[in-house]
Amino acid sequence: MEIDEKMISEHLKQSDKSRFLACLLMADNVRLPISVLYAFNAEISRIRDLIREPLPGEIRLQWWREVTSDNARKDEAVANPLADGLNQVIDTYHINRDTFDGYCRSKIFDLYDDPMPDKATYEGYCGETASMLLQWCCQVIDADHANACADASGHAGIAQSVAGHLALLPLHISRGKIYIPNEILSEFDVDRDTFLKCADKDKCRQVIEAFVAYGRDHLDKARKAAQDLSPELKQAYIPLASVERVLNKAHSLGDKCFTTSVAPPAWLGQWDLWRSQRKGMF
Repeated sequence: MEIDEKMISEHLKQSDKSRFLACLLMADNVRLPISVLYAFNAEISRIRDLIREPLPGEIRLQWWREVTSDNARKDEAVANPLADGLNQVIDTYHINRDTFDGYCRSKIFDLYDDPMPDKATYEGYCGETASMLLQWCCQVIDADHANACADASGHAGIAQSVAGHLALLPLHISRGKIYIPNEILSEFDVDRDTFLKCADKDKCRQVIEAFVAYGRDHLDKARKAAQDLSPELKQAYIPLASVERVLNKAHSLGDKCFTTSVAPPAWLGQWDLWRSQRKGMF
């Protein structure tokens, strides 16, 4: 592969420091292709930050859908170092191109303030995005045994997404965006406006606690599913190192999550990554 390693590394370092550091703990032979996948994920995830209206975001996503499909926008893809590197990784490691289309289609949800109706829809969203990213990494690490990671990746992606959405809750609230499924809000008789304003602190705290419990359940299932995977494949899950810490802090803070980020400080996140790599488990 002829990938602009310096550009990919710098892009990832600037846009997703945690995954950049996770890559440094991975084996040399998989670090670059996984960095490319992480950089792609970071590029798509920041689209909402770069737009004021959804339509330009949809256009960006459509471009990525086309450059990662067969025989589409080849000249444009080659001219873009990230797109070119991504296509090389897809071809070299035989990653299903349809999964990138599904990933981008699911990310359209990020551009709008539509509600997440239920847990099944949330799990579908996570399955096409966070879980799929984990599964791509497993394909890079060990294509012959990647299918054995599907269950672990599915549950891990949900747990990681729950932690991520809790960590970004203050930002999402400021945008009027709610990722917590309405199914959970309804359990405590909380509607959209009540949640966005945290108008009923006790009920909003209960919603947070229920969402944390939901994330913990999937984290437990992910750990169980991953325990028999090879040490090589477990590298794919290093980025989950701080998930449990985030869930615990969110449970502790309750309704204060609306104004206080539960993301760990940088030094603690680095410690979690190192510990996860050393233990071989997240």
